[in-house]
Amino acid sequence: MKYQLQIKHVLFIGLLLWIPLLAIRGAFWDSWVVLWAYENKGVAFLFDIGMQVAHAGWIPPYVFFLKVGESYVNELGRLTSIIFHLLNTYLIYLILCKNKFWKDSALLVAIIYVLSPFYIARLCVNFAPFDIYIASYLASILLIHRNGLGYKILGYFLLIISFSFEVLMALEVLRIIYLYEGQKNWKNIVKQV
Repeated sequence: MKYQLQIKHVLFIGLLLWIPLLAIRGAFWDSWVVLWAYENKGVAFLFDIGMQVAHAGWIPPYVFFLKVGESYVNELGRLTSIIFHLLNTYLIYLILCKNKFWKDSALLVAIIYVLSPFYIARLCVNFAPFDIYIASYLASILLIHRNGLGYKILGYFLLIISFSFEVLMALEVLRIIYLYEGQKNWKNIVKQV
């Protein structure tokens, strides 16, 4: 029997790759800034910093990690980042599989994404919001265009959440790829995007 690599294998390999990060304790890089600001200045100061650098939407995940994680804030951030990174791999795969042109490349793109070169960056709690907002954006692509009001409302809510990471607009081409296969009408696609 010929072995065929599937998305479940890619996700399992990704899990094996990322899980060792959970054994590492302590804060790294920019995580020290968040921890210092929270411990010495409080939540209001974190929101003030977020507003000053136009990333106020990043503060709620930090506050969640700090309140829930307590002494394990960094580990909670890493776990969240790993879970969402694997989810993002799967969502990208689903979006690309929808299009005949990209279907054959979808697994390769998923492999490249799960093995992304930013491995070490997931050591810091500051990286988790990236993965959360990317997942929100990718899920919005799949949900907004499904039948049912509940899916559309949830999809638009996730899209709004993803605006906390403004560079995700560069991924809008994925929405076009997803829509094109279902409609093949450029006028309708432009209206929906």
